[in-house]
Amino acid sequence: MTRTRRPLRELPCDPEHLDLTYTHRQSFGADAYGDTVEGWTVVVREYHEEWDECEGGCGTEVCERFMEEGREIGELHLWRLRDRTGMSSWEVANDDGSWELMSMLSSVLDPRTGAYSPEFQETVGRPDGDVLVLERVRLREEWRGFGLGPVLAAEAIRRLSAGCCAVLTDPGMTDDWCWPGEAEGRPVLRRGDTEGKLAALCVSIGFRPFRNGVHLLDLSRRGPAEPHVPGRAHLRALSHGYYEAGRAEE
Repeated sequence: MTRTRRPLRELPCDPEHLDLTYTHRQSFGADAYGDTVEGWTVVVREYHEEWDECEGGCGTEVCERFMEEGREIGELHLWRLRDRTGMSSWEVANDDGSWELMSMLSSVLDPRTGAYSPEFQETVGRPDGDVLVLERVRLREEWRGFGLGPVLAAEAIRRLSAGCCAVLTDPGMTDDWCWPGEAEGRPVLRRGDTEGKLAALCVSIGFRPFRNGVHLLDLSRRGPAEPHVPGRAHLRALSHGYYEAGRAEE
């Protein structure tokens, strides 16, 4: 049985019912400037399946909408910096990116040239290609404590990292793996796990400490078991445990 901080009976639903939607907004008249830095949002939704039971019975309009549209339970924010567009990644990110992104890039880019720093080139096995930056992972309170944050991050990295030489993240900035409440219908963030716990989550999917708090996943040196492989095994174990816990309470 997989180990989690919270009992599996507290899972809101079967985690294999979760769905990831990837969004990137691009101007129709894209040019080298627009191609240099890409912002990606991955929305995580849970869906109500036809065979799932609701308290008080199914068949309501809300229930039908839940089946068709799902309910947003989390999101991830990532950036992709393209290496060979003729533009400086540093300058474009400084114009269009976030403060968190620039702080992480300061550890791997030379601000004067926009090229990869000597330390980065010495650390990465093949420092030739794009860089993917995992800026933020958010989950609602009811979905926290089951180890899903790293699983979702690993899935997003697998989907978006083709052609990248490395992935960056900073546990000290990714302080909102939690998405605990709402105010006037909007998420309210609070500082969640300690930086040490977040760093452990990063390490669990292959990141290693680099410098200035930034953790790096060297894509050229990954073993045959990519981060998403144990993540999917964990997801299947959660799904099995969810149904086992339900049968035990009957």
